[in-house]
Amino acid sequence: MTEGFNARSRVPRNSNGSSPVFHLSVDSRSQLLRWYNGNPFDTNEDTLKRALEVLHWCGENSGIFESDPEIRRVELETGAQTLGISVSRLTELMARESIIHQRPPNCRLIAFEGIDEVATVQQMDLLRADLVRRQVKVISLPSSDEQGFFGREVARLQNGVKAHEAAVDPKSMALWNALDRRACVLDVTRHAAGGTVVLLNRYTLSNAVHESARCNENLSDWVFEMEHTHLGIPAPDIYFVLDVPAVEREEAEQSAHTGFRPEQKDTATLVRQRYRELARRLPQIEMIECIGDGREAKSPDAVHREILEHLRRHKLLE
Repeated sequence: MTEGFNARSRVPRNSNGSSPVFHLSVDSRSQLLRWYNGNPFDTNEDTLKRALEVLHWCGENSGIFESDPEIRRVELETGAQTLGISVSRLTELMARESIIHQRPPNCRLIAFEGIDEVATVQQMDLLRADLVRRQVKVISLPSSDEQGFFGREVARLQNGVKAHEAAVDPKSMALWNALDRRACVLDVTRHAAGGTVVLLNRYTLSNAVHESARCNENLSDWVFEMEHTHLGIPAPDIYFVLDVPAVEREEAEQSAHTGFRPEQKDTATLVRQRYRELARRLPQIEMIECIGDGREAKSPDAVHREILEHLRRHKLLE
């Protein structure tokens, strides 16, 4: 994570004098944002510029914790004021600066999304079996902790779609979903052994897409910030969205090997549209087309091979 950084000027610049924000690779941007606010899906260029400025200050003042306590206090207060953040936040970022230069050692998160949950579970199982054969430690997590406090509340709220939609606004429902997810995933990811792969079924992206479709507004940026920045829910390294056009799903499910099951067509169409919009904007989202050129459903093995190819391309699988 050193590309484009000028270690001696407070605002990092490239050799031509321009900001390096626009020259960072996808991986570098993701690492920088994971460090700065936990949200690699933040596409605001001002956030990236601020993150680079704070990172540069941390690098220039890396020996601050070896200073006299009073001098350290004054320097941190001055730096925080200059950067426009709190002293506690600046101190935390300095302590976590090392993650900028290397991938966190504990685990990698791979999330599966799609309109048809049977297909996502099927592909999770195939990938899990493949990783086990490669002697990789794998943990699979469900979309909800149905035995936990928040999971039980989410299930109660979702009993009866019409009553649920009338009683709970999309942002409130997104928050309940996020709290359920946080309880489900945090302990696992914090204590996972090095090299562990965590497979996730319908993660934060699902929350962003479904609640946006329910109110016909774009809540995705709000959901990503709420979950990854403010609730500290770890962001996945990659999303796989198993895509089946709503008008073709009935044909696809006639093939016994697909495992697809239909939802309401109007809702499914809106959800699919949201998935595709976000995939065009965010390089960490890979759309996997489950219908071939001949308009027939691809076999699970064919879809699995595509997933493996994307994992290799993103350097998440050796």
